[in-house]
Amino acid sequence: MTETKTVSRWTVFVNSAISGYYRYKNEFQIYPLDPSLKGVANLHRPLCIEFCYDPSKIKIDERKPKQIYKFDHENSILREYLFLLNVFTQYLFYLYDSDQCWFFPLSSEDGLDNIKNLKGYNEHIKSCWGQKSFNGDINSDFISIKENEFSILKLEKIKEEQSDTYFNVYGKRLNSDPVTFPSDINLYLDEYFKFTKEKKNDFLSAVSLFTSGMVLRDNRSHLSLSFASFISSIETLSAFDYKGKSVEKCSECNQERYRVSKKFRDFFEFYIKEDKDLAKYIKRIYSIRSKILHNGQLFLSDIKENQFSDILEIEHMIRLIRISIINWLLKSKDRVV
Repeated sequence: MTETKTVSRWTVFVNSAISGYYRYKNEFQIYPLDPSLKGVANLHRPLCIEFCYDPSKIKIDERKPKQIYKFDHENSILREYLFLLNVFTQYLFYLYDSDQCWFFPLSSEDGLDNIKNLKGYNEHIKSCWGQKSFNGDINSDFISIKENEFSILKLEKIKEEQSDTYFNVYGKRLNSDPVTFPSDINLYLDEYFKFTKEKKNDFLSAVSLFTSGMVLRDNRSHLSLSFASFISSIETLSAFDYKGKSVEKCSECNQERYRVSKKFRDFFEFYIKEDKDLAKYIKRIYSIRSKILHNGQLFLSDIKENQFSDILEIEHMIRLIRISIINWLLKSKDRVV
């Protein structure tokens, strides 16, 4: 790492247990803030991400405080890395928002035991006003912080699994096993960083939509919009593939022959291995997307009680969307499945 580089550290979260670390070259690394942490919901596992950047590239307007531009620059880099991890692994890596709310503690003396035995109203449980955040001690048994350098970690690396197997297993985040990564994750990142600025922006737009779908899925809120977000991520990449290409128009009605739905179907046919049922499935999920966005036909989970069938529908589609995005990145249908 050169002297011109600055190392930034941010606390983020992942929706599964994590015990190891991952480092990509001299660009960034992630690790659990306390690998021995117990009794925490898997959806909110705190970890640290460290990344380096060149501070001379921060564009500053002298009329505003320099710290604002530094924060915005770091936040932009951070979001880029989180988006990439979200599509290249099976987990959701995310920042807390700035929401404040009423809550009652689950780990205090008056909290957890009372809640376990709660039957109706319990006057001993007192609500507090607070903000979502994490400010815990770093476990020095595993982590040694260095000024403006990547931390020295006494941890095992995050376990890697063969990519073709990894992406064909459903619901990794739902079991109690620690986070695992695909064996080709370095290859995916290498390919991404070869992109032109324009192509990076289109790819990040797609994986931002993909991330929005994951957030809505994990929150069990607006599953219909979650579904639509995943579909839109593919439409973004499909549009990039057709950028600058002339589109044939019908001589009779003057309408474009290549409609969005056909581009969508062709995208999967190009980036996913042949399957006799694929075309039928693609047509069906695009029809669901159109009903949601154009006719307001939402999943029942958004209107009544949660439907497990809606979750399964989305889980199945996520696998296909993620594999398609990675194969688009690699320009090959044979890399992942």
